[in-house]
Amino acid sequence: MPSHFSRSIRLRGLLAACAAMAALALPAGHAAGEPSAALARVADTFADRINAAYARVPQNRRSEAVLIPALIGMDEPPPVLLQRADRAALILPTSPVWSAANQWAMQPGQRAALDALAEATQETNPRRAMVFALPYGISGVPTEWIRAEMHAELGDPPTLASRQLGYMERFNWLRLLASIETTRLQDAGEPVEAIRLNQSLAALGRQLAGRAFGVEVFWGYITMIDALTRIRDVVYVDLKAGASLTAEDLLEVV
Repeated sequence: MPSHFSRSIRLRGLLAACAAMAALALPAGHAAGEPSAALARVADTFADRINAAYARVPQNRRSEAVLIPALIGMDEPPPVLLQRADRAALILPTSPVWSAANQWAMQPGQRAALDALAEATQETNPRRAMVFALPYGISGVPTEWIRAEMHAELGDPPTLASRQLGYMERFNWLRLLASIETTRLQDAGEPVEAIRLNQSLAALGRQLAGRAFGVEVFWGYITMIDALTRIRDVVYVDLKAGASLTAEDLLEVV
């Protein structure tokens, strides 16, 4: 059952649609030139209401405090991997790009990101689980995160149309990394660890699916689908290779 916080965020997420409708309702003259004061007020109200819910999340449940420093420390994936990011599950140890993929995945910045993913999703009880509670705008966001463009920029004056969710690119890097690491773990004969990694990735997707902007929600759902699909694939490949997963392992996954 969704937590009270999740329900609250979903209800507040409707404000995004209301704000868009309000923008469409403005006189035609407001559509050109600088953002109107009326639209800025809509964005202010939207951000304030959403951020008020995030402000109530205790520090020990804020996954951004764990994730963002690690995401900042990641190395950019090689272009040859970014070109295949939408089909990362097909990057196998026999692929021509596997050497580049494995070398990138094993660097300290990427290992730290995987550790952060595990830490941010280790609690499975929804009443105690972490929440990605990064506020929209720059108020209350650490300066180093803003300098690294790992925040939700709404502009000045703040408007919904000018939003820049700087952290989404790094989340894509993390999803790519998790896929490569899944393949590496399975190839190394560690299907249980591969499954746990994708359970963590699915949990992170659930956190993003509770956010307010459509791009975050979409990322969350796609990530959950991808992670659960990889779990299925890991179990299938293990079964075909001789079934090292025990009944206890499978029950834990379910």
